[in-house]
Amino acid sequence: MEDEKVMEEMKEVVKREKERKQNFKDAETRDKIYCCSLCEEVINKRQISVECICCKEWVHLKCSKFESLKEARDNKDAYVCAKCVKGHDTKKKTDMNNFAEKNNDVEVIKNDEKLHESEGVKIYESDLETLKDGEWFNDNIISFAIDEMEEKNDSRSRNIVYVKPAVSHFIKESTNDEYVERTIKDLGIRKADWAFIPVNNETENVGGSHWSLLLYSGSSNTFYHFDPIKGMNDRSVAMIVKKLIHKEKKVPEMKYVLCPRQKNSYDCGIYTIMYMEKIAENIEAGVEITKINDFDAKEYRKNLRRKKKEV
Repeated sequence: MEDEKVMEEMKEVVKREKERKQNFKDAETRDKIYCCSLCEEVINKRQISVECICCKEWVHLKCSKFESLKEARDNKDAYVCAKCVKGHDTKKKTDMNNFAEKNNDVEVIKNDEKLHESEGVKIYESDLETLKDGEWFNDNIISFAIDEMEEKNDSRSRNIVYVKPAVSHFIKESTNDEYVERTIKDLGIRKADWAFIPVNNETENVGGSHWSLLLYSGSSNTFYHFDPIKGMNDRSVAMIVKKLIHKEKKVPEMKYVLCPRQKNSYDCGIYTIMYMEKIAENIEAGVEITKINDFDAKEYRKNLRRKKKEV
């Protein structure tokens, strides 16, 4: 009964969030001028361009490495630009108009202060707002948490791979098998001792509303799924696992882990970060990775928000 209540709450939250985002998007796209994030030249109205799902920057078709308009259209909802794949910095979209003053009916955070930047991930004051109780985490918070874990756990020397949310989404949604395979090889997921992959249920037609963690153990050739709401992300995880399986090797085992679950409709992000942190600690201590105790999500949010402000 508790899970059903959470699901109903989540559906209502998703509905309100989709309406809010659509209203904002409709207003924001008026009277804009953009520059290609790769060549930095202005994109005029006659030029074909594609948006990166990671940095939300626009890129000329000629700079995107897509060979045709059809290929760009087929992969537009999973395109990651060269800078984001490599973890490089990207600059903000060029906006030649004062959007905030012209659109008073739309909620806009003015003077959104950049608080931190590392590995191409920029944290703004607005990102910290998603750490407040009752809010959904955005990609930036999870990406920043991953950056901290990579540094703390010395991931390179330990052969641990952390996959950023945008890249995870690209692997899941892209229909270009060649690009997906190249990304998987570049990251070294199949050769890693451990690979941490945050998964969101966002699709081409529906905005994301839930986070979970897919973990791969290279030594045992096993996938583990830690889901804050049991079964919620099974389909999304299956889509990623299908692409990660090496066709010439034994099919990995798939385990759905009995783990601490969220008590509401909005704590999936904090649970996903917590799973990653606790699993990394268990690996370091030589403890069974699935041994994770429950925790106070509200207090965890508060501590995470404080840490991000102090960075």
